[in-house]
Amino acid sequence: MRNWLSGLCAAALLCSLCGCGSVSGGSQAPMDSSSTMAAPASSTSISQLDTLSRELTATGIHCATDMGYYYLAEDWKELKDGHVGMALLYVDYASRQEVYLCSDSGCSHDTDRCSAIFSDAEFILGSSALFVYQDKLYLLSKESDNDNSYSTQQTSGDIADFLADPRPAALYRMNLDGTNREKVYAFDPALTVEDWVFGDSSGLYFITKKLDTRQSGSTQFVSSTDRQVMRLDLDKAALESVQPLNLDDKTSWTVLGCAGSRLILSGVVYQKELTDQEALDNDTWKAAYLDSTTRYIALDLNTGAQQQLAELSNQNLTSDLMADGYLYLSQPTDQNITRYDPATGEKKVVAKLKQNNLLSTLGGELCCRDWDLSKDFTYYFVDPSTGKVQHSKLVNKRLGWDLEFLAENDRGALVIYDYEATPGTGKGLYNISQYKLALIDKNDLFQGVDRFQPIQMTGKGR
Repeated sequence: MRNWLSGLCAAALLCSLCGCGSVSGGSQAPMDSSSTMAAPASSTSISQLDTLSRELTATGIHCATDMGYYYLAEDWKELKDGHVGMALLYVDYASRQEVYLCSDSGCSHDTDRCSAIFSDAEFILGSSALFVYQDKLYLLSKESDNDNSYSTQQTSGDIADFLADPRPAALYRMNLDGTNREKVYAFDPALTVEDWVFGDSSGLYFITKKLDTRQSGSTQFVSSTDRQVMRLDLDKAALESVQPLNLDDKTSWTVLGCAGSRLILSGVVYQKELTDQEALDNDTWKAAYLDSTTRYIALDLNTGAQQQLAELSNQNLTSDLMADGYLYLSQPTDQNITRYDPATGEKKVVAKLKQNNLLSTLGGELCCRDWDLSKDFTYYFVDPSTGKVQHSKLVNKRLGWDLEFLAENDRGALVIYDYEATPGTGKGLYNISQYKLALIDKNDLFQGVDRFQPIQMTGKGR
């Protein structure tokens, strides 16, 4: 085990990660293509942002380098001191082995002295972010983001009580082999930190905000104020404001990714502002949503300039995806995949196919599926430069479900290709005891060639 851990210390590659909206809004005039806000507070220019961590999804807390894949196990472990913890595991591509990120061969991985264990005595479990930056492994320990949620509970455990005493977010850094873990920054307890993390040569970028509640009848609503992009200078342990994200008081903007110095955002624009009662009534909200649009903009973090890229009716389903600095949008009605260039504003249809539901990107290809996800579990891989479509019929071996893509490097992709599963209590439900991982050459994957290289598993795989 010490051999691959030593190899991790020599790695010099940046992490590559394999990641809804608001119920309130109001009518707005279309945004000018170059409308500008006040200049940001930071004096450091941004040239090229990299996405280090995305929104937390069902695939869990994970990241990767060109050499291997890190993940925090979703099942918490009971520790000897009575606390619980999450275990950090590592998949080494060269040896095709999954191991605890711990160099002690005699360790039982059940105390906080183990480099692979993160105890709830110090860390916030289940909602954190894991990423690699400048040859170091980072863990962002933070609470869940409850923005735009609501609760009808009237007990001491309601949302207001939770928000009144949050655990402050903190950033930890360690070597790629898990050693020399240290806390490098503690955030203000009043700030909620979102899942997205970006980076460039000058530091790390986080999105922070302050959450508050308002009471409407028996319901509590959570909303945010003072939402900002913040830069953390790790050398100075200093956090500075880069750009506010409360762009107006009517639209809640969702981050989709980055392109150069720009963040790409989407927001639902309603024809009229909804009252609390209207937002909670399913029929009223649905009618308002179908009459609304989703607006896509690029926000330049250096200048504050906003550029509208697209605005689509919500009467149709829409999928969106950021890949290689471009925004891709699709709807089932026209079967197109349209690419938007945030740098030039150019719009181009790059492909046309029925299965144009955009889900992810892999090896420069757009990973698409049928809009009826329960009907067709296979992938359609689209080359956006040529429009070529490759249909891969590979699916999960045990249940025939879709493959789950976790990470990639120049040589191949890491996927969940099989399960250990037993039937659950309901029709179509299964209890999954292990997610089996494998490497596969990307050309084999795209062409549907079953040449999986299984990983020797130690943990559950998620």
